[in-house]
Amino acid sequence: IKVGQSPGGMIAGIDGLLWFVNGDDGTVQSIDPKTEVPSAPIPIGGTLNALAIVGTTAYVTVSSLNEVVPVDLQTDRLGTPIAVGMTPEGIAASPDGRSLYVVDRGSNDVTPIHVATGRTLSAIHVGVAPENVAIAPDGRTAYITDSGTNTVTPIDLVSQKAEPPIVVGGLPYGITVDENGTSVWVVNHQDNDVVPIDTATKRAGKPILDLFGPTTVILPEKL
Repeated sequence: IKVGQSPGGMIAGIDGLLWFVNGDDGTVQSIDPKTEVPSAPIPIGGTLNALAIVGTTAYVTVSSLNEVVPVDLQTDRLGTPIAVGMTPEGIAASPDGRSLYVVDRGSNDVTPIHVATGRTLSAIHVGVAPENVAIAPDGRTAYITDSGTNTVTPIDLVSQKAEPPIVVGGLPYGITVDENGTSVWVVNHQDNDVVPIDTATKRAGKPILDLFGPTTVILPEKL
């Protein structure tokens, strides 16, 4: 399926489409999984990294402009950009859709956004060169991959404070939490493996895969 340049950050919308960013094109696009036909791209501008969807609105990280841009997926209209930290990369919405968490790679922190108002809250300091974020199903904890320190930093979303980092492996990048919230799965790009973390003990387990340059991990609904 032919799309734009440097596609990534694919996520399913409530419309049943698969939405993603074309990073180098500065556009957002979707694919209908039934027909495998891509939509016309929506121009955003800048260099894009990822998006999160709340209802019918996508929130896109624009790393070259240090902002998050809301996009109405029904009208293709852009909302008012939200200033965040330096070089925003990953982004995730809380399960209740009330908050967004933006990973700011250049400033080594995470910026919370209140969705209803579009206002940012105090940034939360994490490890060096953070990349991506995954949020537990109960909405109480976020997990951040810190590629510069080879760690994952848990954030208590109730207190909005970072917890002690967990050493995982070389250049952690992709991350996800299972549907029960009992395990976090981390892709170590440099070590070519995937490492599980027990969310109860906050300890990393043994690497379980041997891959070449992995970046992303996706779990089935039942594991």
